[in-house]
Amino acid sequence: MAVKLSEEQKLLRNRYEEILKGCWSSQRMIDFDMKQIGLIVPLDHDDIYVIEKPSIETSFCFGYGMYLRSNDDDEKRAFEMEHHARTDPSYFINANLEPLNRWIEDLQSNKWGWGKRIKYNGQTNPHLVSIEAFNSWEERPDLTVLTENEIQNLVAGYEEVKAQFIKRLNTYLKRYGLSKLNTWTYLRD
Repeated sequence: MAVKLSEEQKLLRNRYEEILKGCWSSQRMIDFDMKQIGLIVPLDHDDIYVIEKPSIETSFCFGYGMYLRSNDDDEKRAFEMEHHARTDPSYFINANLEPLNRWIEDLQSNKWGWGKRIKYNGQTNPHLVSIEAFNSWEERPDLTVLTENEIQNLVAGYEEVKAQFIKRLNTYLKRYGLSKLNTWTYLRD
C-alpha cells in the first residue's frame, strides 16, 4: 500500500527529480534515487533535504569475548541476546528504529552544531543539501549553520519517517513474524 503524498511532498519530489536530472545522466540512477525517498524536508533559502526511506534489518549478530578468548559469562550473555532478538518482536522494532531515533535525539540535543552544504559538487541547482554535525565552527567553514526552525523541520521530518516505518515494521511482523530473522553469535577476533 503506497503512502498518499501531500501536495507539498508532490511538488518537492518533482523539484528533487529536476535537481537529479542536473546531477545524473542516467535515468536509471534518477529512478533509483526517487525510490529511496522517505520524505523531503523544506529548509530555509529554498533548500531541500531528503530523508531516505529506511530499510528493514533482519540480521542481528552478537559477539562475545575478544582476541578469540572468552569466558562462560560473556558467551552466555551473547546467546541470551541472540535468543532475545530471535523471539521478541519489540527487539526487532527497537533495533530497526535505532538509527532514526539517534537522528532525532542528536538533532534535539545541544551536543553538536548542525550545518548544511550542497550535496553534489557541480550540481546546477545548489538547493539540494546534506546536513552534518560539527564540534566547532572553525573546523567546518564549508557549512552553513542550520537555524532553529530548520532543525525543528528536520526533527518533524524524521518523526514522520519514523511513524511510516513503524507501520512497515508492524506489517512485516504481521506477514512474517520473526520467522525470517537471521540471528547468530560469534567469538570476536
